[in-house]
Amino acid sequence: MTPEDIIKTTDDAVEKLSETFVASPTLFYTENDLVCSLYCLLHSHLGPLEIFDKDGCRHTLLHTEYPTPFRCDMAGANFQVMSDDERKEKGNKYKRGHYDLVVLNPDFIRSHSYQVIKAQHYDVFRQEALTWSMENGAAVLFGIELMYSRNPLKQSRGTDKYKALNDYIKMVRQDADKLLESVNIGFTQKARMVVFIKGTSPDIAEFIRVQLSDGDKIMCCFA
Repeated sequence: MTPEDIIKTTDDAVEKLSETFVASPTLFYTENDLVCSLYCLLHSHLGPLEIFDKDGCRHTLLHTEYPTPFRCDMAGANFQVMSDDERKEKGNKYKRGHYDLVVLNPDFIRSHSYQVIKAQHYDVFRQEALTWSMENGAAVLFGIELMYSRNPLKQSRGTDKYKALNDYIKMVRQDADKLLESVNIGFTQKARMVVFIKGTSPDIAEFIRVQLSDGDKIMCCFA
């Protein structure tokens, strides 16, 4: 399969998952149920592909909780890329973020060893992945974040009735910004932030849809 075929297959799987959720939301109890379901959908098409790294070791294109090639501050509902020299208040380095699910570029796998591809050694991975991406195309063909609200979203009590909804929207944007940064630095070719919300009233669903409509990488699914 070409990179274009892989991206199309991933897009189709995301659409299929959203259709299933809208039709039968009670199939999913947790956010991890959604991640696993999407993984299974993709595995049926992409999982059988055997990609060998430069040392001849077998790999799959699909991985969950794959780390970012940058450190970031995600305290509260904020997102900010942090340099390797910046420290937290107690002197610790900032940690990397993670993507719920990625589809790796087969050529990235073929060009590197397992030690680089698995992305656990930050300094080596950052150098190799970003350098390769700048010269050859994105190391990750598709990066995906999923967010699941199992309970109906409601307006807040008190004077600011939209506080809880706006706080939720900030959390969505936080993960979306992490994906956008990955695309902006060339590490990821395509990204989707998919929000699943169950049991919310039509007026609140519309409010959320409008507030998130400026981000073309954010997809909202209501059931």
